[in-house]
Amino acid sequence: MSPRAPLRPCQQPGCPNLGECPVHGRAVRRQAYDRARGDRVYATPAWRLQIRPSVLARDPVCTWGSVPRDEAAWGGCGQASTDVAHITPRQEGGSEEFENLRGLCHAHHSAETSKRESWNRERGGQ
Repeated sequence: MSPRAPLRPCQQPGCPNLGECPVHGRAVRRQAYDRARGDRVYATPAWRLQIRPSVLARDPVCTWGSVPRDEAAWGGCGQASTDVAHITPRQEGGSEEFENLRGLCHAHHSAETSKRESWNRERGGQ
């Protein structure tokens, strides 16, 4: 059996905690982000059973590069759509209306989300 690696210090300058810091750790930042984001519409039956499947049926292929969603300007990556994204984000007043949603592949949805999310900017995301 090999010895355990030593715990890393907290990333916050001056914090004496080791390991996952209960004050500044990723879990705490994520919880703060979830509180700031508001309600979780994605867990509702309407989202899971109606809205999401309808958007993915309309956009079976990733629509990356086509905002606003326009067939003539479509520049998708060719991958299957697996995630649903907002064209105008909820934080900026976007709604759950069908016209404000589009299908993206997981890689492009993650890229779009990481550019936008404040909890990720603390870690150096762009």
